[in-house]
Amino acid sequence: MDNAKVFRERPQKLMFSEREVFVDDIQRVMPAGYRQVYVKEIASLFFHNAEFREELRTAGAVWTADKGTKNMGVFRINAEGLFLPTNKEEVRSLPEGHYSAHYPGIGQVIVRCYNCYDKIGMYIDAEYKPSKTAKVAYVKDENAKPDHQNKTTVAIPAEEINAVKESLKAVEASIKRMPHTSELIVFISNVKELLRDRT
Repeated sequence: MDNAKVFRERPQKLMFSEREVFVDDIQRVMPAGYRQVYVKEIASLFFHNAEFREELRTAGAVWTADKGTKNMGVFRINAEGLFLPTNKEEVRSLPEGHYSAHYPGIGQVIVRCYNCYDKIGMYIDAEYKPSKTAKVAYVKDENAKPDHQNKTTVAIPAEEINAVKESLKAVEASIKRMPHTSELIVFISNVKELLRDRT
């Protein structure tokens, strides 16, 4: 397939979640109608687009849709976002954005930038650690079908939302002193998410 055609077919508007989350919270920060991005898609953007490389560097670590990888060491990235065998000597001569370093594992794959020979490369890590957090990389899902059964729009007056925000601020200090069960953490997170979406 023609390289220019492949580049045109890639998702052009890749976004990152505003905050870093644990792997179990990935779905919670993605808007409806969007899907997680695969490493191959990120690698293809990384290869072609200097502006995207800077966006990824600024975003930091991001979760992808891939799980697990056996790759270890340095690889050359091609125009389609595939990883080809290489060595450290060849990496020195490759342009920025054309190489990656991989760490194997069974976990959800994280991608970030790293500096190698004063150039930006892509680092791919699948090591499983429950304490890991990262932002989420996602794009509009062109195949998503509207869910008319579960889609409900609720109009909440702004003054009611503001009242809940003020109430939450008033009890925040008390909440911090309480023992944090997983249920309480989920509840607080849900309330903050609800408020953020409507303000």
